[in-house]
Amino acid sequence: LSVCFLGTGAGRTSLERGNSATALRMGSSTFLFDAGEGVQTQMMRSKLKFRDVRKIFITHLHGDHIFGLLGLLLSMQESGRKKYALQIYGPVGLYNFIAMGLSLSMTEIKRISVEAEEIKTPEDALRFSSRPKGIRIKAAELHHIPKLQCFGYVVEEPQTQPINVDVEKAMELGLQPGKKYKLLKGGFPVMSDDGLREIRPEDVSVGEPGKPRKFALLGDCCNVPRPMAELCRNADVLIHEATFLESDSGERVDFGGHSTSAMAGRFADYVDAKVLLLNHISPAY
Repeated sequence: LSVCFLGTGAGRTSLERGNSATALRMGSSTFLFDAGEGVQTQMMRSKLKFRDVRKIFITHLHGDHIFGLLGLLLSMQESGRKKYALQIYGPVGLYNFIAMGLSLSMTEIKRISVEAEEIKTPEDALRFSSRPKGIRIKAAELHHIPKLQCFGYVVEEPQTQPINVDVEKAMELGLQPGKKYKLLKGGFPVMSDDGLREIRPEDVSVGEPGKPRKFALLGDCCNVPRPMAELCRNADVLIHEATFLESDSGERVDFGGHSTSAMAGRFADYVDAKVLLLNHISPAY
């Protein structure tokens, strides 16, 4: 597991800090969270490859988190000849932002099959899950500013050691012995035989296999609702915004919809995160 900060600044970009963009590499999968201005240039300076990024997650539609997305798509398109699929997830309005930007600039994206998936409700966010090679990715809403959707994302590794399946427990959950048991043993979640519920390895495991690692990244926020906090619990790495200093006025922090480093520290302590990394630093500092 490795994290590459491509931009850690808040608001306007500067010579010292680019706008929000963070890459996570987990196994052979690379995910990008937010795409602020200049993200493609920062990727060129790093060891990341455009074509390795197959999923992009946008926390919210403020410019410092998304204005680099269209330029990134063009750079990704020019990075190779073979067509491939790219999924982009984020709040309502994401599809229109991409479609209108490409249309008004008369730009065609031919070598990438772009799929924009909008998370429309809190229920969608909590149900949202993506599993490349057993990796689970979930989202929940944050409190940033009124009438603007903002999300945090949590990524969990697949089970790294084989588990023993409790057959009786699995059958109680609606899963008869069969090929799906092999997937569970390998750390992959499966659906029950009737297709109505997801059965996770930890739901039916016997003993204590090696614990998968968890990565959490929060978009802009002034406090974290319980559903998001529970997703973050026991995170191995937590990335939390720290726009202001604790010495700033409480009114400024509250109405700005942002956090201080002290607020981030208190939240990390509350969810028992092992490592806290701060980003979204105001250019005022």
